[in-house]
Amino acid sequence: MNQDGRFSVFQKPRFEQKRWATEKRKFSSQQHKDFKGYKKSKCQPSEKLDKLHGELKEILGKAQDENGIISLMKYIQPSQQETHDILVKVTEDLRMVLSRCIPYFDIHPFGSAITGLLLRESDLDFFVRVPDNMLQNIELLLKMVEKNLWRSQAFTKIIKIPRARVPLIKFLHPNLNVWCDVNFTNPMGIYSSGFIQHLIQFDYRIYPLMMVIKFWATTHELSGTGKITNYCLVMMVIFFLQTLRVPLLPPVDVFQRHVPFVDVNGWNVAFDRNLRQQCQNMTCLQKLLRDFFDFISTYDYENMMMCPLFGKSYRKVEFASAVEPPAEFQVYRNYIRHHPEDTIHNLKPICVMDPFELRINIGGSCGEKHRRKFVTYATFAAKIFHEGELNGDNLSKILMRLFFENFLNVPMKKNPQKGVQNVPCTIPGIDNKNHLTVTLMPSKAELKQLRDLVQRNKIQSKETIKEINKYWVDMMGKFVGSIFREIYLIPLEADTLPGNSHNTTDYPKVFLASTEVNLWSCRKPTEADTANLIEQEIAESQRLHDALQPPEPLKFSLVLNTNNTYEYLQVSCIDRLMVRNNLKEFHQHFVNNVRTWLNGYLHSYRNQSKDAPSNSSAT
Repeated sequence: MNQDGRFSVFQKPRFEQKRWATEKRKFSSQQHKDFKGYKKSKCQPSEKLDKLHGELKEILGKAQDENGIISLMKYIQPSQQETHDILVKVTEDLRMVLSRCIPYFDIHPFGSAITGLLLRESDLDFFVRVPDNMLQNIELLLKMVEKNLWRSQAFTKIIKIPRARVPLIKFLHPNLNVWCDVNFTNPMGIYSSGFIQHLIQFDYRIYPLMMVIKFWATTHELSGTGKITNYCLVMMVIFFLQTLRVPLLPPVDVFQRHVPFVDVNGWNVAFDRNLRQQCQNMTCLQKLLRDFFDFISTYDYENMMMCPLFGKSYRKVEFASAVEPPAEFQVYRNYIRHHPEDTIHNLKPICVMDPFELRINIGGSCGEKHRRKFVTYATFAAKIFHEGELNGDNLSKILMRLFFENFLNVPMKKNPQKGVQNVPCTIPGIDNKNHLTVTLMPSKAELKQLRDLVQRNKIQSKETIKEINKYWVDMMGKFVGSIFREIYLIPLEADTLPGNSHNTTDYPKVFLASTEVNLWSCRKPTEADTANLIEQEIAESQRLHDALQPPEPLKFSLVLNTNNTYEYLQVSCIDRLMVRNNLKEFHQHFVNNVRTWLNGYLHSYRNQSKDAPSNSSAT
């Protein structure tokens, strides 16, 4: 040990430092480029991923009801033997690297590989217990481990993150194509993983429920860095099961009542592994999924906090720094008495209290923008289950829609097909960089419904698919105009700017829109079936208008655009008053509701077309 009391393992001869610098220069540039490329490819599904999704569609398409869940589990998860082999190999290679720089240590895997919720694309998580005096300088420890990881050549794309809440080092095992996260300071993941593993065995429905929800979030890119973590998502499932009218799971507090206190950093991580409870809830998996999406899409995230420890919600203000927490939080009270600066923080926009380390909001990594996206997707997922029940669809068919249908804010492809080009739209005097855009793409169900209408209107062409797509784009464009005029009470006028086409069949179509009445920020959601949804929305608009809302001027250009094969409808709003916050709030409300309203208009149009003779296009 040196004079500071640290292990001499931190002190390396000068020639080794030079060798490390040489190796880092040699590997660093290309490896960091690869890491950035990995992040990019993770956000943009590769051809391989598209192929795998195609295989899953085929599997679910052939499966019947509960067999669909079995087929799904086999597809999205490695087998137990594969998981075991991967863990053993990575642990052995990591142990070999760490033994060169740390005198003694223990490696503890945790996370989805332990709980049984591992997806094929999931990372592996490890906690490495090292001597306490090596933690006095965590940055130096991470740097030392990083050097040895590079030297081993067993791992690549090594990134250290010393300033995170839990400092860690991230790397790729190239032979297994598995990403790994290693931390040296926080062992809480070991205990929470053991608890989740125990809960999965508590009832046979919990495991498939968690896997479907986790895969749903992964498919739609709702979970991950800067979004909702998988751990938070699992805890939301646990909380939902605790709060059912007939609970499927007891609160975490029940598991801790009759076992000795196990103190880890001031928190109780004990739970009774022998606790068994006769469950009176006989709800099937399909209804549990439906109810979960109903629950998370309507939860009051603004004011409430989920607490799996006691299985109920608490108001966020009860945990403000200047407020005494509720009496039942005795462990939390004792902790903040000794650590007054370390209260639970970051209570917005999603707040889920960790059931063991109560000072942590495990939903804190999710921002407001992503919370809105998460709720929007959850709302649509609930709609899929309700429609499936009405149509008598089996679970496999509903899962097909859940994973692969996306009605909301679908990113526009730059080149959807070879030879397909986006139609440019330039408005003189307006900065097009400030577009607020949502791109709508037709679902298979919509196109199937339109085929009858297309045939009824006697649209025949060698390019039948293109004609149907065009019919869909024209119809949705007409409905979008109706939404602005009838629901938002915003009049639209054809733009007369130079260069703008006035041919009603050409795109882009540009309209001038202006209003001084805000009918969106105070709007109440309308609870109505599809048959009279639009009528009730129009009535709600008239009620708000008559209530004399405070003036809020809004003036913008509405642009409807598509490509030359009519694969999507792009709806853009371009601010003309440069009061971007007003337009942004309006546009977000439009994005959150446009699909529901379009379905209502389509339903009404289809009913009107059944008896009426039609010999013209929807435009």
